[in-house]
Amino acid sequence: MGMREEDYARLLRKPEGTAGLEVALTMNRLNALMYQHCFDLLPSNPIRILEIGPGNAAEAAALLQTRTDIKYTGIDNTSDMVAEGTKRLSAFADRAEYLLGDAEQCSFPPEHFDVLLSINTLYFMEDPEATLQSWLKVLKPGGLMLLGLRSRESMEQRGMQHHGFKLFDEQELLRLMQKAGLNHGSSVHIEEEPRIVDQQRIPMHSYVCRGMK
Repeated sequence: MGMREEDYARLLRKPEGTAGLEVALTMNRLNALMYQHCFDLLPSNPIRILEIGPGNAAEAAALLQTRTDIKYTGIDNTSDMVAEGTKRLSAFADRAEYLLGDAEQCSFPPEHFDVLLSINTLYFMEDPEATLQSWLKVLKPGGLMLLGLRSRESMEQRGMQHHGFKLFDEQELLRLMQKAGLNHGSSVHIEEEPRIVDQQRIPMHSYVCRGMK
């Protein structure tokens, strides 16, 4: 994309304008494996899902296409992403909504959702533990939280820790989820396509952590 590292990091945090839409398209490709693993972990019965930070909602639209028993709510703090995602979800307007709001303080009714899903957003939260506690409140008893992140090692390859990102490895996130009140934590490790830098292949990894209320 040919932009400075700090500008790319800023758009990952809050994708806005034409450049933000381009970053969101890149994220569709880079996050596909994490979404696949999350979707494989979803309960098979009818469910109500809240997704934090769906970007342009491409993956949400794909899920709703294959799962007609899902009611979906997405929330993001970027009006450009909400507008783009709402267009993508228009075919599912009877069971999908995309709202502009504060991802750190969910204002939904308590115990409203069966599943809370978030891919690559926890890096940006000022207080990750308090954020998880806020997310936990909107889950029903027995509800499922699925969090996907890139590994600390992979993110450090790009120096993201220098641009306001909080990095986690799998065990750190599982401990944080447990501290926030989630139970039965487990994780799935994901091998990704290596990153090519100066003709060298740099291994890339991500993971999905799972916890129950």
